[in-house]
Amino acid sequence: MQGEVAATEQVFSAQRRAMVDGQIRTFDVTDARVVRAFDITQRELFVPDELRAFCYSDAMLTLKSPATGRAVRTVMQPMHLARMLQGVDPAPDAHVLVVAGGTGYEAALLLELAGSVVTLESDPGLTAAAADSVVKASNGRATAVTGPLAEGYAARGPYDAILVLGGVETGLDTLFGQLKPGGCLAAIESATVPNGRRIGRVMLYRETGGEVSGRPLFDATVPVLQEFKAEAAFVF
Repeated sequence: MQGEVAATEQVFSAQRRAMVDGQIRTFDVTDARVVRAFDITQRELFVPDELRAFCYSDAMLTLKSPATGRAVRTVMQPMHLARMLQGVDPAPDAHVLVVAGGTGYEAALLLELAGSVVTLESDPGLTAAAADSVVKASNGRATAVTGPLAEGYAARGPYDAILVLGGVETGLDTLFGQLKPGGCLAAIESATVPNGRRIGRVMLYRETGGEVSGRPLFDATVPVLQEFKAEAAFVF
């Protein structure tokens, strides 16, 4: 039995190394801290059994609620997440909020880069999974909470950085209000072009003197989070 466990761990270790070398490094991720975080964080511990064989692929993964079995969250590709973390560049003592944090993988990565993390989910089952996977082992540095995503979590704010892990069309103002002076927010803005195709761009916003300004980091397309969808416009 121990031999089988060791062999499985070796397989995942090799897959993790292949992900880092073949996906992350080749996507202009050069920050040594970010590369190391992906190299040592075991993603297989944060996905259900049926997804473990795909956890180091370059595909987006769909998480189901442990409570209801419904598909509730799409996990972004590792290379996009790595580039986003590189853009945010949290200081070692930074306090970070992760919106739509799923089962806690992103929070675990941030614990290698920042000082403390709050991971927010709207699904209680995912919150419970994050509590089991990352909070228990964080020595008090991580917190998993449930609540409306667009409302953030002001009770533990303000934050040096906020990451929104999904597409957004609108609704970031409340989160901007939970940034510390000089803090930043990364989100994937999503839009529909005239041919009906969805496009997305990762934006990095920064608070400066009470004003928030943004700049694009790279293109990426992910499903829009329900809480950040714009109301459909009326068409005659």
